[in-house]
Amino acid sequence: MGRMVGFFTGWINFFGWMFDLAALIQITANITVKMYATYHPQYVQQLWQTYITYVLITWLCAATVIFANRLLPRTQDAGMFFVIAGGIITIIVLAAMPKNHALSHFVWGSFTENNLGWSGGVAFLCGEIPRPKRDLPKAVALQLGLGFLYAFCLAIALCYAITDINALLSGINGYQLAMIYSQATGSAGGTFGLLFIIFLFIYPLHSGHRMSRSFCALARDNAMPFSFPFGRVSEDLSRPVYATLLCALAATGLGAIPLGSTFLDLTGSFVILSTVSYAIPFTPNILTGRKYLPQGSFRLGKAGYFVNRTAVVLITLFNIFYCFPYSVPTTAMSMNSTA
Repeated sequence: MGRMVGFFTGWINFFGWMFDLAALIQITANITVKMYATYHPQYVQQLWQTYITYVLITWLCAATVIFANRLLPRTQDAGMFFVIAGGIITIIVLAAMPKNHALSHFVWGSFTENNLGWSGGVAFLCGEIPRPKRDLPKAVALQLGLGFLYAFCLAIALCYAITDINALLSGINGYQLAMIYSQATGSAGGTFGLLFIIFLFIYPLHSGHRMSRSFCALARDNAMPFSFPFGRVSEDLSRPVYATLLCALAATGLGAIPLGSTFLDLTGSFVILSTVSYAIPFTPNILTGRKYLPQGSFRLGKAGYFVNRTAVVLITLFNIFYCFPYSVPTTAMSMNSTA
């Protein structure tokens, strides 16, 4: 029973994070195209151009992960700097530069009127850190805490920087973040600079690294047919080369989804698959009285029953919501393909 649960948990989680990787590459490709469009106002973005950029970024990341493995720790340190410093700079610029700010009613009291609303990976570290039972929960908590704080502050700054909501909803600009930056700064240079900051700390290099290691772990545990080449780590490059190449190939295919659908299908699939992979081990743990799972360094005691049950209920509820159509009546292009 435990092996079967582990099998489905591992694979569903892997596919969920593959959609996350595809979404990050898609965002990076859009940002790259928009940085070009910032200085070329007459340029009209085409979906196929974004996909070509997507493919180039995907295989550039794969080549970097395979052949520049020793540089990854340094790029991770640089990425952390850009996340912290770049995030603070972006929030300050969005708050200080606009000549006119949106009304507080628009930001806080017009959820249905502005039609925007509020937008609602570390498992492979278990084999990379010395004390995963203690350090991994701390890493997850820190990631969630800092992510929520930064996203909340950035969302407020973005909403106050909007001066023309109709321009965002008209579909003229395919990547609304660039339009908000343009409205906030009023200059091509300012828009390019803020987009470049996002480009630096969202560049999917380490997501590709994480996925190749996750796939290698599945293959090493014989969770797939023909697992030997994919669970093998190259002695010369210190990388699971075949696992990295297969993940890059899968990401290339997933990147074609927005050509006939929407970007939200990538993010929606990530949310559903990743949360289901959490609910799978929770459910048998609850049904067996939480007596077969070894105790870790952080114990919830009797509160664990409530936490596990609440998590399963909320995952089920939100996943149903994520399968709803984006609008009614729906069309072939606007339908929710995640369902």
